[in-house]
Amino acid sequence: MTLPIPHQRQIGKRGLPHRRAAKRSEDSCPEKGGPPLRFNDFWTLNVTDWRHHRVWVEGMDTNNRVVIDEIVGALTSDDGLTCCSADSLLPSVSGVVSISSELRELLFPGYARSRRLQQHDHRQDVTRRLRQVRSHLRVEISRALVHARTATLRLHTEGCSTPATGSPAELTDRFLGQLPQLRQVLQTDVQAAFDGDPAARTYDEIVLCYPGILATTMYRVAHALHSLSVPYLPRIMTEWAHRKTGIDIHPGAVIGPRFFVDHGTGVVIGETSEIGAGVTLYQGVTLGAWSFPRDEEGNLVRGTKRHPTLEDNVTVYSNASILGGTTVIGKGSQIGSSVTISRSVAPNTIVTLDKPSLRYREAAWTTAQDASRTTVQREIMCASA
Repeated sequence: MTLPIPHQRQIGKRGLPHRRAAKRSEDSCPEKGGPPLRFNDFWTLNVTDWRHHRVWVEGMDTNNRVVIDEIVGALTSDDGLTCCSADSLLPSVSGVVSISSELRELLFPGYARSRRLQQHDHRQDVTRRLRQVRSHLRVEISRALVHARTATLRLHTEGCSTPATGSPAELTDRFLGQLPQLRQVLQTDVQAAFDGDPAARTYDEIVLCYPGILATTMYRVAHALHSLSVPYLPRIMTEWAHRKTGIDIHPGAVIGPRFFVDHGTGVVIGETSEIGAGVTLYQGVTLGAWSFPRDEEGNLVRGTKRHPTLEDNVTVYSNASILGGTTVIGKGSQIGSSVTISRSVAPNTIVTLDKPSLRYREAAWTTAQDASRTTVQREIMCASA
């Protein structure tokens, strides 16, 4: 029998020799009329003592076991939030996050390495990573497809995408075939960041440090999977980037090239948002929904256009909110800070709040503060005299 104690010969709680500790434990046995054995005393028992007390310890724990059984029964009930079937294994979140990191290294080779490689070693490293990603991604896509096809959730949809058709290997290869195109688009995003931020010194600094580039990279990877109707994985990827950067981009959004999120904290881009080329967003911007349509039974209708459209070369400054599926911000427009918009804006329009009026007044001083301020003023006058 394996004993959960570090050594066979133990010292009692108060430094007693092993035999005295065991004798004390024996005297504490309820079968002999002694007090119940304390939890810490179990660490003084050898194998023989543990077997001797095992029976009455189990009997003492009967009430607690009933409570445990009730809790376990409630937590494992079939209420739609339990997934323990071997036939519908969910994707591994940690596995998908690991794949995301590898894909980022494939799209920006060398930025995650701790050592420099020669050209031929570099090609070998990319080949190795690509094969590893292909193997792991195929497994996660397979899990996602099997679970999504066996799920019994009842959704009220209009045009929602269904799980992808095709084998996991086919979907994986189709996705990996898009990596060169994704890299080209990401290069335009890095260029937009360099052109839009005077604090940027090099392209390397942008790739290494800018949270907007990390969030955009993960979005573009996730959007490619989302376009193939692969379930679960796109959201895991973008939510991982959300946790790391504070930028929340739904993989279903459509975003053109030369996209730049400056600073980025608090940016939210909804599922049905459409963003043209050369768009810049600052921190705190929300592209959200104005309202959610419901059916006759009061359930949300999913799959409809709920988020705004931003045409090419639009700039949205910090903490602005643009809401509604019918809202269109025209080409070349600028939306000022803290503005809330729920209707369309014509092209080449600047939208700002009226200049706020600032109010200045003298602070209210207490008697003690007045006396202290008067004393300080007198000291200054005496010093100047």
